[in-house]
Amino acid sequence: MSLELLIGVPHLSEVVNLADRIIKNRYPRGPESLMLELPKWCADSTGDVEYPFFSELEHRYKSRLTRIVYGDLCRAHLPKRLKHLKAKDFDLLDQLIHIGFNLYDLCGIILNTHIGERRYLGLIEVIEKEKPQVAVVGRAHANHIKKVFPNVYYVAIVPPDIHPLITRVMKPWINPYKPDEVIKLGFKKST
Repeated sequence: MSLELLIGVPHLSEVVNLADRIIKNRYPRGPESLMLELPKWCADSTGDVEYPFFSELEHRYKSRLTRIVYGDLCRAHLPKRLKHLKAKDFDLLDQLIHIGFNLYDLCGIILNTHIGERRYLGLIEVIEKEKPQVAVVGRAHANHIKKVFPNVYYVAIVPPDIHPLITRVMKPWINPYKPDEVIKLGFKKST
């Protein structure tokens, strides 16, 4: 099996149901395998420390007996102490460790100019080795994956334009690369 469907997403919890619906429309019985932008430590974690968007898809598809492929090789490793703790059991030290982990992970992504490249190369390495049927990753990663696998069907989920200046500056990360389908999100207006 090789990669058949690539979904590039903004990391928004509101997109979980949409990504799920795209997969269900193409694979009503569920895909055989699904690669997510999750680090490998998520495979044996029973605690509450998760990556909300991708962890939700992980839980849904595990329950449908889809093989989950953990694609993000370059993320920080969660301290063992937090791997199996439920949030309600966190004491002050656990809270501080969790905050420190998130800051370390975020700083590694922001400050290391090569981490983005290493991360998408790691995702590509996992695709070549594990051969998932479907992959759901952030859109910037999806753009790089589409360049390496030009025949994969790529659905890009695009957030609404926030501000023209932000859109222009973020263009390399915002604009999808040769998508087969684009789904543009819209904000609901509050009354």
